Amino acid sequence: MNILNKNPVILNELELWQQFKNGNSGAFEKLMEKYGRLLFAYGHKYSSDNAFVKDCIQELFLKLWQKRNTLNDTVVVKAYLLASLRRRIHRALENQRWQSGTPLDCVDHFSVEFSVEESLVEDETSAIGVYRVKHLIGQLPKRQQEVVYLKFFQELDRDHIATVMKMAPQTVSNLLQAAIKQLKAQWKAEFFFVSLIPAGLTLKAEKPVSAELTGIWSQTADPSLMPQPYAPNIEKLIWNESFRKWVLQPTPDSDAFWYIWQVSNPDRVSDLKLARTVVAALQVQDASLPETEL
Repeated sequence: MNILNKNPVILNELELWQQFKNGNSGAFEKLMEKYGRLLFAYGHKYSSDNAFVKDCIQELFLKLWQKRNTLNDTVVVKAYLLASLRRRIHRALENQRWQSGTPLDCVDHFSVEFSVEESLVEDETSAIGVYRVKHLIGQLPKRQQEVVYLKFFQELDRDHIATVMKMAPQTVSNLLQAAIKQLKAQWKAEFFFVSLIPAGLTLKAEKPVSAELTGIWSQTADPSLMPQPYAPNIEKLIWNESFRKWVLQPTPDSDAFWYIWQVSNPDRVSDLKLARTVVAALQVQDASLPETEL
């Protein structure tokens, strides 16, 4: 006898959650289908062991089904699932270290990698911009990287990030402010070194310009022939929520707003175009599962 309720699934997230809590197996399957791959991609940022991450996800959903009657009625499902998986992975990693005798001095192994959509990079200036931002994010401390990832690439707000990372909302704000401050400050400094590269030198994909190369050029080139350092003023735009949403999810209203912005700021149109390319081309490199696996 099948005790599971297979009534039609309602697609609204809160209604879907409530249907799941009421024992609707169709809603449960829909939750796994909707969030399974996102959870795998997030879990993979803590461990490259596919089997380990899948086991954690399966255990998470099994526990959710078993404890469904005790779960809160109103949750932000995405943030709740990410937070639950994060805790489960941390506990599992701690257990592994304890059993192996490995020191428990580094619990957080979050690591995010970015890729560049080459088809969206139109010229060398755009390529330099995209790869510099990619490089700068990689220089942030791990917790700052995770906050930036959750804020700008998963579009979670401060309170939801606090839920996921199990910290106070103000701590999230402090981490985010510190990360953005460092990214903005380093942008101009990094671009100064890039500007010293001789004209015509091609920037290789996935290979940031080295300090050694810029140092050699600055020592051997005639200073009068060196290009003047110029950092496109895009660091504020690329971390502006409204701008990022317009680039990634444009609407008629946002199109109108940024059209008016360009008309009102004609001297910054080139900066806007470069910032738009950087935001669109810089993408999180997520681990993926075959279509048959969840």
